[in-house]
Amino acid sequence: MSEDRNIEAAIIIYMEPLQFGGRGGKEIYKNEKEEEEEEEEEEEEEKKEEEEKEEEKEKEEEEEEEEEEEEEEEEEKKKEKEEEEKKKEEEEEKKKEKEEKKEKEEEKKEEVMV
Repeated sequence: MSEDRNIEAAIIIYMEPLQFGGRGGKEIYKNEKEEEEEEEEEEEEEKKEEEEKEEEKEKEEEEEEEEEEEEEEEEEKKKEKEEEEKKKEEEEEKKKEKEEKKEKEEEKKEEVMV
């Protein structure tokens, strides 16, 4: 019941002055318009802020992705270098083994000759 009374009071306060074209009614109407405009401006500002935040997030994500890609590339380069080093070491070991085999064969030949 009290809600109905509040509604009736609101109608009397806001609508009656407008119906009679009273000075208070015009002011109320102006105030309402101003409030609506302010609310619209605030909503627009909020939208802009949200868009800016989203853009910042997107930029950050792009930067993170770029950093990750760079890190991956660096890791790949490191792996390639390590593999190359391993290959070189293996080749060197093979060469040493071949040399050792040759030396052993030569020693055997010398022993046989003696």
